[in-house]
Amino acid sequence: MQKIIQQKYQARQLISYASKIEEKGFDASQDIDELMQEAQSELFRLAQQSSKTDYTQINPVIDSAYEQLRKAAERHDGLSGVASGFDELDKVTSGWQKSDLIILAARPAMGKTAFCIVYGKEHGNRQPRSCRLLFHWK
Repeated sequence: MQKIIQQKYQARQLISYASKIEEKGFDASQDIDELMQEAQSELFRLAQQSSKTDYTQINPVIDSAYEQLRKAAERHDGLSGVASGFDELDKVTSGWQKSDLIILAARPAMGKTAFCIVYGKEHGNRQPRSCRLLFHWK
C-alpha cells in the first residue's frame, strides 16, 4: 500500500513538473538550452527520490520490540494496548493500540453512540488520568 501511495505521489510530481516545462517551452523568451538543462536536472532529482532506500539499524528496533514484550509480560490482563471495556473485543484486538484509528460505523440505531459512551466511561474508570476524545458526527 505504501509503495502505491509513493508511486502516485511521484506521478503527481512528474505531471506537475511536466506542465511547468510545457509552459516554459511555449515562452518564446525562454532559452531552450537552459530549459533542457533545468528539465534534465529536475527529472534526475525526481529519479533520485524514487530510488532512495531507508535503512534502519537493527539494535534500536530490537530494543523497542524487547521493551514492548517486557511491558506486555508485566500486564496481568494479557493486553498489549488499552482495554476497551469489552472483554470479548479485547480478546480479539489485545486492546486498542497506540497506532489504531478506531472508526465505528453501522446502520442507524445499532448502538454506536452507546458503545462509545460505555467505552469512555470504562476507560475513564480504569485510567482516570488518560486523555480521551470522542467525535460524534451524524
